[in-house]
Amino acid sequence: MKKSTIIILTFSLMTVLIGCKETVSHQTAGTGTLSVRIDTTPERAISSDDSTLASTNSNTYEVLIYNETTYLSSIVDLAVGSATLAVEAGDYTVLILAGYSTTSTGILLGSGYRESVSVIEDVITEVSITLNSISHEYTVPSSAACAGQYTVSVTGNTSNPLLHLSSGGTVMENRPYLEMGDNATNLYLDCTVTGSLWTGSIIMTAPATAETTTIKFYGSNVKLVDPAFSIDNDLKNIGSVNWKWLNESLIPDTVSQEVIRSIDFVTATSGVSVIVGWS
Repeated sequence: MKKSTIIILTFSLMTVLIGCKETVSHQTAGTGTLSVRIDTTPERAISSDDSTLASTNSNTYEVLIYNETTYLSSIVDLAVGSATLAVEAGDYTVLILAGYSTTSTGILLGSGYRESVSVIEDVITEVSITLNSISHEYTVPSSAACAGQYTVSVTGNTSNPLLHLSSGGTVMENRPYLEMGDNATNLYLDCTVTGSLWTGSIIMTAPATAETTTIKFYGSNVKLVDPAFSIDNDLKNIGSVNWKWLNESLIPDTVSQEVIRSIDFVTATSGVSVIVGWS
């Protein structure tokens, strides 16, 4: 059967510059300032194989800095293209999260990270971080025979080994699911997560009568997994934003095609018809 497939984008050439320095007038001894600057101008270079969908729709950039004892988070001020955090001297992992958000909840569209970033007194350290977009493939047959079975599948990749999809637990925000038409019943996907890559599918049974309906996809929370610091926790419990996978309830119009599909249920035109009656 014909498949309906759309794959999200990349904006892998976007670069973040990070500088570390001591601010003498405001910081205590042993404390430096981590300054993050990001280029959010649409004129930045994008390769011919890339899509601008992620970068166009990213309105929030979060900087998450952590090590074995410290967690710090800051939202980049897009008006000035930077965020500044006061941190104690030491080595940190710096994680940049980019996406579309409203209030404190957002959909993750891209990220980048750098390990072992050193903040040293009286020394300025600069590093660059490349943001890679997520990938997302949502496959629904364009049609299915009435009363027959069909499969809906989703494949995604955070493109970041530190970020995994949350697919376990008993609450819906930790389990990707579908909704059929106007029926608000959650149809949970059977998911497998292998590092940054995840797959999910569900076998559905078509209704007995012909109709056209929509199937909406709702992604679950994204979590930070870093064995070096024994971290395995939803980003909402660590930083400032509850980052989720693409989610029908939280998307700009230009991304809606990534989570909504139409399917036609049609009466079978071949097969065996059995009529049962009493004599």
